[in-house]
Amino acid sequence: MNFLNKEQIKCIIQNIKPENILFALTSEEDYEMSRVIILENIEKYGKYLILKGFHCSCYGFEDTDWEGTEYTFEEMRKLADTWIENNSIEKELAKFVMRYK
Repeated sequence: MNFLNKEQIKCIIQNIKPENILFALTSEEDYEMSRVIILENIEKYGKYLILKGFHCSCYGFEDTDWEGTEYTFEEMRKLADTWIENNSIEKELAKFVMRYK
């Protein structure tokens, strides 16, 4: 597991291609919203990247505050067991990881 800094995340988001996206989900529309994206085959990264974003409705999608973490598939699979107990967006992420591969 490797945490990404804001510059790395910004660069990744600007260069995402559709074929890099394995999973993407946005929470139901509300005052505060969450987003999660799983990416693979990103140049310079040999593992899976999970980007989690949070934003307040007073700002647009482009103002989402993103956090990013690089995982191996095995790390993601182990974490999926803990995500399944969390909020609905992480529960859906866990279901996807458990079914993937």
